[in-house]
Amino acid sequence: MKKIVTKWLLGLLVATLLLTAWGGMAWAEGTNRRGLLRGTVTAIEEATLVVATPQGEQSVLTDEETVFQVPGVETATLADVAVGDYVLVRVHPAEDGTLLATAVAVVPAGQEGDVVLRGLVMAVEGTALTVRTRQQGEITVLTDEQTLFLVPGVEDPTVADVQVGRIVLALGRQEADDSFQAAAVAVASGMVMRRHVVYGKVTAVDGQILTVNTSRGEQRVLTDENTRFRMPGVENPSLADVTPGTWIIAVGKRSEDGDLQARGILAISERLQRRALRGQVTAIEGDVLTIETQRGQVQVMTDEHTRYRALFGKGQLSLADIEVGDKVIAFGRRAEDGGALAVAIIVLPKR
Repeated sequence: MKKIVTKWLLGLLVATLLLTAWGGMAWAEGTNRRGLLRGTVTAIEEATLVVATPQGEQSVLTDEETVFQVPGVETATLADVAVGDYVLVRVHPAEDGTLLATAVAVVPAGQEGDVVLRGLVMAVEGTALTVRTRQQGEITVLTDEQTLFLVPGVEDPTVADVQVGRIVLALGRQEADDSFQAAAVAVASGMVMRRHVVYGKVTAVDGQILTVNTSRGEQRVLTDENTRFRMPGVENPSLADVTPGTWIIAVGKRSEDGDLQARGILAISERLQRRALRGQVTAIEGDVLTIETQRGQVQVMTDEHTRYRALFGKGQLSLADIEVGDKVIAFGRRAEDGGALAVAIIVLPKR
């Protein structure tokens, strides 16, 4: 039984890392229209789950892309979920307001009170982690000999294999002193953190397929009628406005063959094409950001001329809106000391 629970815990965290990116105690409450809901399944009607949450019943539609996690089931489907099961469901709203499920996890009996927190590891002291979350700030995550760990590339990992600056998900319970007792801790790999974004120069446009030259070689970006476009100086841009030579940031979902199905494409103006670096913000000190990139940490300076924007978000941002843990692309020029002065910083989507 312990092996089954162990597999469920790690499987749940892996699925969460692959499918989501959010902060704080996302599973502590009943419903989040762009997050998760938790509750008891009261009905299953064809492909729809009816879930009783603390805020009332919610109907959630599943499809062939929904990932299921069920204790003791190797490859779970909707047929393995039963009325009376306590579930955690990752949801997002469709255009008509319907809630669509990207992941459904059945919680083993006795673990209904467990929650998941996500955040950036700020310190490791003995068996305790200090984790900065988006909603709750810094939280002390306690581990012990019973805690299960998942660290990419490490066999039989322990708390000693968790490094400062890594994103983690912890499953467990909130204690009375506001610390968090972890039953399982999973560390996100670099591949997981960058799997949804392609940045580079378009070299070919073939129908609805873009070929993009990136730092990792050529990648294909697929578009369809649901892909949104944004282009400087172009009102209501479309695929027809993207031509070879255009620099873009494409956000979407990877297919099994490695192509990116784009749900949004942002064209980069010529002025911003000169220099770009991409990574995760690990520290903010005054007007200087520390960004962890593939090649290590870079100090990025900002000034009154730096512009900020959320990718496909509305309105301008400011430095005050940037938080530790955000994934960004900074455009600018290198400084003599090896750092960079940012002309613009784009905050990437959290999911």
